[in-house]
Order: sequence, then structure tokens, then C-alpha cells
Amino acid sequence: MSKRDIEPLSAEQFHTEVILRSMPGLGIVTARRSAAIYHLPRKFINNDDVFATIGLTPSYEVYQFDRLLNLKPERGSC
Repeated sequence: MSKRDIEPLSAEQFHTEVILRSMPGLGIVTARRSAAIYHLPRKFINNDDVFATIGLTPSYEVYQFDRLLNLKPERGSC
């Protein structure tokens, strides 16, 4: 569904588990993976599909268009 360059963040062996579900007009990806940086170079973009990502880990960062979004929960939050 989407190509990416992957840069692992640890010297430990990289691992990933991915389930792809594709339906007309909708694709769903469920994944577990090692910490890594996922790059989407222009050369890999071949459509105008919209992606939504939900991080279910204690810390999650997204960097796009020179902006960083840190989704690390603050102390004392629910």
C-alpha cells in the first residue's frame, strides 16, 4: 500500500509484523515494529491517498514539513 525507507533506531535486530487489509476505497494496516524512522521520499509517492496513523506506544513522534509533534503523555495525565 505504501513504500517507505526505514532507519532502525537500535542496534538490536529490527523486526516488524504487518497485516494489510485492502477493500475498495479503503486500506487498513495493523503493525507492530521496532523503533525506527520511516521516510517517505517524493519518489515513492504515486497517488494522493490520505493516511492516518495511530500510535499505541507510550511515546510517539511525528516529523513532517519541518514540524515535530511529540505524542508522549505528560505525567499525571489519564
